[in-house]
Parts: sequence; C-alpha cells; structure tokens
Amino acid sequence: MGFEIRQAEVKDLVWVNSTYKTIDFLPSTLENEIVAIASIDNIKVGLGRIAVVDRHSCELGGMYVNPEFRRKNVARKIVEYLLQHAQKRIIYCIPFTHLSSFYESFGFRKIKPDISTPQKIKKKLEFTKKTYKEPTLFLVMRR
Repeated sequence: MGFEIRQAEVKDLVWVNSTYKTIDFLPSTLENEIVAIASIDNIKVGLGRIAVVDRHSCELGGMYVNPEFRRKNVARKIVEYLLQHAQKRIIYCIPFTHLSSFYESFGFRKIKPDISTPQKIKKKLEFTKKTYKEPTLFLVMRR
C-alpha cells in the first residue's frame, strides 16, 4: 500500500473544495493555509488543513477521511504532517465532540473561549454551532 501526504496545490482546489462541500466544511483558497492531501496508491483518501489566524496562532481543521479508509491511521498521519508545518505558538482546533480523545492524544486540551481568543476563532465557533447538528469542542495546543 503506497501511502503519501503532500501539500495541496492550486490544481487540487476543485477536489479539495468539492470534498469540503459534501461535508459542509468551509472552502479552501490556499491563502494563509496549508492543505494536506493523503493518498493511498495514488487515490486521494483524506485531507486536512492548518490556517493562519494571526501572527501568534493558527487553526487545525478541515479533517476528513473517506469512510472506506478510516481506521488506517490516515487522519493521524495528516495531523502529524500539519503539526510539523504549524509555525505558531498557539494552535486552535474545533473538532466534533466524539473526536476528543484523538486530538487530546496530540496534546490538545479543552478550554473555554475567553478574552484572549482571537475573533476569527470565536466566529468559527459560532459557525460550527449553527451549521452542524453534532456538538463541537474548543481545543488548544500551546507550544
């Protein structure tokens, strides 16, 4: 099984955004973000992204693995790849609640938004509450 993770390019945006559209995730532009694409035997099977929030922080999100490729560590490898590219001290993440232990295994911790939470992240939290039936968490990793 030939596994690969690579950074998305402009030519990949149609696939990236059509995948995100099917799961009601916000589209990508590749501006101020790195999108990782996971492939097995040259078949795109998953993706995720890390987006700049401000000069001190970024957000890990947009994680998706095609159902038939789940439980094969694809999501773990995508997160590891993206965390290597996170140049910021604070990494925010707003996953679905059932994924809590997965993200906590990387060092993310549950917190409550406060005055120091960037406005961009607060807006994303509001978006998730309005858009998804499944509850989400607010996690942070400080490096």
